[in-house]
Amino acid sequence: MRLCRERSSPVITTRDGNLSRMARPQARTLPTTLMLILYGTPQHHQRLLAFLRLSDDPLRKRDSLCEALLGLSSINNGPGLPVGYPREQFPLELPIACLDFTEEVGTIVSAPGGSVPSQRGEQQGSITVSGATGVYTQRGCDYGAQTIQNLTSRDFDHRVTDSISQRDKAIKTIKKWWVEAHTTTQRRVTSPFELLELDLSGLATRH
Repeated sequence: MRLCRERSSPVITTRDGNLSRMARPQARTLPTTLMLILYGTPQHHQRLLAFLRLSDDPLRKRDSLCEALLGLSSINNGPGLPVGYPREQFPLELPIACLDFTEEVGTIVSAPGGSVPSQRGEQQGSITVSGATGVYTQRGCDYGAQTIQNLTSRDFDHRVTDSISQRDKAIKTIKKWWVEAHTTTQRRVTSPFELLELDLSGLATRH
């Protein structure tokens, strides 16, 4: 038996080091936050991003935002995306912003296969797990990285059971991918307009 103290929701991890399931419901996450993430306007998303810039956060809004994003990214970690919700519509800029949030938001308990039973310990704020193989501190950036891996189905080699330095390396890879993907997208979007501009310029010259 191992007694682990939790700061927020403890989670069980699978053998490959990815988050498998929450040990208890995310009671602190308000439905309003989930609605704003999924269906909010860019202005709403800016309000959510402002949580991550709070210097004083007694209500732990930053933690709740990172947990909410993770919970929406996979049914193994929370409610998952609503049926029929287009994955490409998900505002990835929110979990991307979490990659810079390096404060601790929770603790995970790693167990073989992620199927080890867990129960509340007698001490408030603790969880007793049998057969646990490790306890790992998780930061907001780790939740962000897992969210992005889940939503994009890309493996950036981020494992919640890896060392901090290994996780930071994977997070750096995700940031690089994000910048490169947006650079490519911007080129594709502006290219037709540039062609139109050239066509109009040539037409004016002929006349």
